[in-house]
Amino acid sequence: MTGEAIPAEVRQIGASFTNVLGYWYPTADIVHENIMRVRELRPLLKDWLDSRVQALIDGDVRDPEGTLVYYWLKNGGGGEHFRRKDIVFECFHNFLAFSQWGNTVYHTMAVLDAGHGDPGARSWFARTMAEGPDEADGHAFTPLDRFVMELFRTISPNGGSLSTVGAQRGLEPRVGNIITPTWRRARTPGTGSTRRSSIRTATSRRRRAPTTTRRNARRRALPVPPSQPDRSRSTMVARQR
Repeated sequence: MTGEAIPAEVRQIGASFTNVLGYWYPTADIVHENIMRVRELRPLLKDWLDSRVQALIDGDVRDPEGTLVYYWLKNGGGGEHFRRKDIVFECFHNFLAFSQWGNTVYHTMAVLDAGHGDPGARSWFARTMAEGPDEADGHAFTPLDRFVMELFRTISPNGGSLSTVGAQRGLEPRVGNIITPTWRRARTPGTGSTRRSSIRTATSRRRRAPTTTRRNARRRALPVPPSQPDRSRSTMVARQR
């Protein structure tokens, strides 16, 4: 769909979400205003997407094979593992995620830049283009296809995935954020090693407690000998009284 066929409210929620990502800082007024605008328009967008899915089911969409929803409906088969509402939610997610396409193009241009690009990527690009880039030679993909897929694998449109963590105790505010870098996972070689590498990286950065703290912790863990009463506990009870 293009032009006036896309409602103005649908365009507005996309612009507001982009503003949230662009200005980012959560306490800024412009971020708050756009977040509230997204919340306000979200039900409308969901209903509109649902109507477009129904239009495809009814055969009212031109060239349905050119849409992702066509294959989602076909593969889901109306079962419980990819329900109608799951498809609508995925459309909602893609509606926002596709706005990061510009970031991907920018980062790709930066990698291949003649003056400041990545030497390794530029070398492989030159080699790919010089050795029949569009010749599959019986393989599923051409050399240029594989090069582009490798760029998509290693270039992320954003810095990472944002997770919200609620603190159980401590000073206000009690909510913190953790960013998991996507570029680190994308550049981890080998299938199945991504998660293990991330875990190793996270655990290796944990600093050990000071020696005194570790010694005191061991002392607290030791049982009190029968010949010595637990004076710390009796003192605490006395203070409570």
